[in-house]
Amino acid sequence: MIEQVQQLEGRVENLLRLLDKARQVNGQLRQENQALRDKLAELEGVKAENGQLNTQIRQLESEMEGMAGRESQIRERLRTILGKIDSIESEINSGDGSEKML
Repeated sequence: MIEQVQQLEGRVENLLRLLDKARQVNGQLRQENQALRDKLAELEGVKAENGQLNTQIRQLESEMEGMAGRESQIRERLRTILGKIDSIESEINSGDGSEKML
């Protein structure tokens, strides 16, 4: 009978050790789970920030396209103006030469 009680006590001690180990593993898993939740929250924040940055990039690209279009228009207008100035200078120079001969 004493042997059976000792075996039972041994089994109970073994179960208590197993329960303690399970609690330790459970605690570690909870810590890891919390760390993963924290990383997930951080990644979601980064994802939201990336979305905002992508929106800003699209806006800036749109602005740059508009500026490039305006720059092209300005260049073309300047070329036209320079062409007119060249024509006027040519007329003036050709007029000056004919008056000098008279």
